[in-house]
Amino acid sequence: MMRFNLPKSNAGRRVGLLGGSFDPAHEGHVRISEQALKRFDLDQVWWLVSPANPLKPQGPAPLDKRVAHAKRLIDHPRIVITDVETPAGHKVHLRQLACAAGDLFHHAVHLAYGGR
Repeated sequence: MMRFNLPKSNAGRRVGLLGGSFDPAHEGHVRISEQALKRFDLDQVWWLVSPANPLKPQGPAPLDKRVAHAKRLIDHPRIVITDVETPAGHKVHLRQLACAAGDLFHHAVHLAYGGR
């Protein structure tokens, strides 16, 4: 099984995963996250800021800058910004991460899936 450096959370929590390049993160991402918290009765939403986006022709801005921008944009205690895909050292699919989160923390994981 792949190992991920997942954000801290407690067993039994309901966590939504919102993956994407967040290049740049914007109010639309915030609104999606806030609505997911309410509509799916989630305890947290984790933003999974990916190192790259294979759907875009140009590479994104540097990862550290995108993560820093996302953290400045968010003012919500239940929305967590993470670059959890980076330490894996290779391409990670959201479903692999969802399975790892569910296996490690026994979460009921709900997927919030961003598009281009």
